[in-house]
Amino acid sequence: MLNFDDALVRSMEKETKARVFFYGLSAEADLWADEVVGLGLDGIRFRLHYQHETMHVHVPMIGRHSVETALRAAAVGLVEGLNWHESSADCGAAIRSCGWWPSARSRAR
Repeated sequence: MLNFDDALVRSMEKETKARVFFYGLSAEADLWADEVVGLGLDGIRFRLHYQHETMHVHVPMIGRHSVETALRAAAVGLVEGLNWHESSADCGAAIRSCGWWPSARSRAR
């Protein structure tokens, strides 16, 4: 998994034969976030995008940089076989184990 937002890290794709999965705040990444809103001590919320779908997420961590932490956690799950289309209960259990929880889920238009 590589952070698409960092040009130096992004260039590492050329240095490996492994499958690369990009995450970041750019729509060019495999998994990306936008509409980041700081909620003070209540954390942050944002939209998470993967393969033409969107999940609204609330992360109980402080600071915009926490979005990248949540993206990395989600990327690990996806690369390791978690299915984006699992039932809400299964998806919620997997997300809780990573320390973040979706507040709502919707299909991107």
